[in-house]
Amino acid sequence: MKLNKKLLSTFMICAMSLSLVACGGADEPEVVPNTPAVDAPVSLEDPPPMPQENNQTPQVSQEPLEPFVNDPDATASTNIYNAMLHGVEVTPMIADLEEQLFFDMYKIEPSYLSEYKVVAPTMTGQITEIGVFVVSDYANLPEVTEQVQARLAHIKDEGAFYPSHVEIANEAQVLVYGNIIALVVDPAVEQIVDNFETYFSIN
Repeated sequence: MKLNKKLLSTFMICAMSLSLVACGGADEPEVVPNTPAVDAPVSLEDPPPMPQENNQTPQVSQEPLEPFVNDPDATASTNIYNAMLHGVEVTPMIADLEEQLFFDMYKIEPSYLSEYKVVAPTMTGQITEIGVFVVSDYANLPEVTEQVQARLAHIKDEGAFYPSHVEIANEAQVLVYGNIIALVVDPAVEQIVDNFETYFSIN
């Protein structure tokens, strides 16, 4: 009988312990995993609108350029040169070649030209060179053209010191219209060539 009482006491103690554990567990708050919120995916094909001030396109003036007008007091080569650069921004670091320097650089027989105008860089770091040559006799046109092309080849081989200059030299052009030859070495070669062609289409 004594043994049964001991077993009963042990059983009651265990039951009370389990009851206390259960009650204590009921008071503890439920643990919820702290999972960070994930934003809804944004479609690349439908980006959010930009603020109004960033959506405005800069206004570019569309005013047409007034047509070039010949200066009656200027030489033919000067008028052609000015027409070629009409509306074109070129470096200010260029100037007309002096006569002796011109013939040394181009090696053209002086008697083959009735007039000319050539501008070249006044300092290193520039490559712009633009020339207009009026050939006095059509018979000499091929030779003068060859000399102008030789000058361009020299610029490509020895005058282009920087990668950007190499690109400009490679895009340079020698133009011929009638007895007029033009050399264009400049970043704006396309616009200058267009101006040259436009000038002769209306004159």
